[in-house]
Amino acid sequence: PFGDSVNWDLIPRQAIASIDLIPGSNPLFGLNTLGGALSIHTKSGLDAAGGSVELEAGSFGRRTASADFSGKLGAEKNLGVFFAASTFREEGWRDFSPSRVDQFFGKLSHANGPLEMDLAWTHADTDLTGNGLLPETMLQARYESIFTKPDQTQNRLDLLSFNTAYWLDDKAR
Repeated sequence: PFGDSVNWDLIPRQAIASIDLIPGSNPLFGLNTLGGALSIHTKSGLDAAGGSVELEAGSFGRRTASADFSGKLGAEKNLGVFFAASTFREEGWRDFSPSRVDQFFGKLSHANGPLEMDLAWTHADTDLTGNGLLPETMLQARYESIFTKPDQTQNRLDLLSFNTAYWLDDKAR
């Protein structure tokens, strides 16, 4: 709803291949692109094969787990799959500030000469708490205090997208 907000909690970090900054105002990206737009490109099973698993733990009950897998399928190796999933839990350093993030991204890709097609599904279910401002007097009295409760940002997303491209020549790619 806001042109200055980016919900980074909606896509697993390991699914991002690259991010392009397109400067200036461009109506192609909507009315709120006064300062520019970000174009996020996701990974594909056609680009690289392999997988990884990461587990982390830290202060304030922080626990994260993420995994991704990519590879080529088919006799001609022109079909690719990519899956990425992550989960995050934290009790928070402030009072009453637990957070939860669950994310999944899957992409099925097909390339046949100059024709490329991608079918992707993004799923996210997040509940982020504790991002509120605190009056300076309360901050000085107790750093972990919270002024507004609950101060939650909840997002739910299921997005199915289809992308196709036809490259005119090898130089245009």
